[in-house]
Amino acid sequence: MTAPSVHRIHLNLQHDEEAYKEFKVDALKKCDDIIQTYVSCTKAGFLDVIFRCRKENKAMNECLHQYTTPDIKEQFRIRKWLDVREKPYYETVREHNDSFVPKGSA
Repeated sequence: MTAPSVHRIHLNLQHDEEAYKEFKVDALKKCDDIIQTYVSCTKAGFLDVIFRCRKENKAMNECLHQYTTPDIKEQFRIRKWLDVREKPYYETVREHNDSFVPKGSA
């Protein structure tokens, strides 16, 4: 199955935000070791952190940039679109609105 055209994908705001969250979490998980190295470097000082942790900061930013490109973000949007599209409408609504009851199921 080929991915749909970028211009044909429509996600409502809630699904778009969910895809963006998943996108960010994925990047943070992939760069976790490098981020932890930077964090531990910053804990050792206060004012000199900018200069002392420059190398760690650069490595962290390079890693995050590698996993946060517009193409990768669009892949997360496409996956979310496919997930939403495959579910019946009432299941999608029920996930976000606990009070929703389909007609005839009372």
